[in-house]
Amino acid sequence: MSAIKTAIGAQFRILGRLVWSPEAAFRDLARSGPFLAPLVLSSLLGAAVQFINLPLVERVALNNMAPGMDPDLYQKGLEYLRASQFIGMAATPLSLMIKWSCIAGLIYLVLQVAGGSMPFRQLFSLVAFSSVLQCLESCLAAAILGLKGFENINTARELSPPLGLNLLLQPSGVAIDSFLNNFSLFGIWYLAVLTFGVAYFNRFSRKKALMVVAPVWLFMAGLQAALVALGNSIQPAG
Repeated sequence: MSAIKTAIGAQFRILGRLVWSPEAAFRDLARSGPFLAPLVLSSLLGAAVQFINLPLVERVALNNMAPGMDPDLYQKGLEYLRASQFIGMAATPLSLMIKWSCIAGLIYLVLQVAGGSMPFRQLFSLVAFSSVLQCLESCLAAAILGLKGFENINTARELSPPLGLNLLLQPSGVAIDSFLNNFSLFGIWYLAVLTFGVAYFNRFSRKKALMVVAPVWLFMAGLQAALVALGNSIQPAG
């Protein structure tokens, strides 16, 4: 048990070093390629944000209900929504593992073309630790919604406060808004950590590492924007 606690403590120290000394964190990652600490932390933060936002999601769903809907049908819809939210919270670790595997797999494929030598396990660990920055951004977004006041939020689009270039450009379309939101402080920080890690482990220049990581990052941002647009298109009119 003490060995497990020591290993987890070491992983949390790696998380801290990513902030002030990335290369020291990369040296620790090179030894074993762990991912338990970021998985636990990201899962807890992700589930907590979903739980805190549950009343807000229900409020937005109510506003999107068709006028004059049968009360029984509305109640069943609300129960289904709550159940799906709790299932989503429980499945957070699995969804994170799938997401990280996809990102690591895409970068790994590009690395094979670029002449990289990084093992997949090591790359997966780098993606896992870097992704904690995205979870911190989700916490910031939840805090902004709380400060704004749940009673002032009425649409699904308002569930994602602008934190990136969409804060300055204010696009009209939900897809473009979602895409530009990736260009936030945390989004660029996440991209930088991934780039520095790929450069460190493959002995690449940072420019070459950026050419490996950036296309995957942009692809994932575009995929997220497409899914947001799809979800928005199938919502019932409010």
